[in-house]
Amino acid sequence: MKAKGHDVRLRIFRNGADLKEFSEIVSLDIDFGLSTEVVDYVGAEDPTIFGNNGPATLRISIEPGSLALDDLIWAQMNANRPNATAEPVNIDVTASVDHGSGGRARWAFPACTLSAPNKNASSRTSRVSATFELQCPRPQKI
Repeated sequence: MKAKGHDVRLRIFRNGADLKEFSEIVSLDIDFGLSTEVVDYVGAEDPTIFGNNGPATLRISIEPGSLALDDLIWAQMNANRPNATAEPVNIDVTASVDHGSGGRARWAFPACTLSAPNKNASSRTSRVSATFELQCPRPQKI
């Protein structure tokens, strides 16, 4: 059995209250933020390689069936404003991938920040599609 995506959930919280959940997810691409830095010290026989843990980037494509994405964009815009009255937006994502008899990998991406949202309607009769990115500082295997 080939690995396939299951149970991808995108939940949005505001002030601790469950605000929205996206169910129209078409695709999810995860960059776990792992990178390396290679330093070639003078006099060293081999270069030194350092591993770095950066933030995870989630690229999500949806076919919005409600105003949830618009509400999320507006909430993030308000949270980004430099004033004391802005309400924080908390975006948590969970995803699992079923590997058949090899098991199931489950990941949690808490405290994400919305980045690069856009919508597209390619024709009058086509479905609206949307893509956006989420940046997560601390992905967790669950």
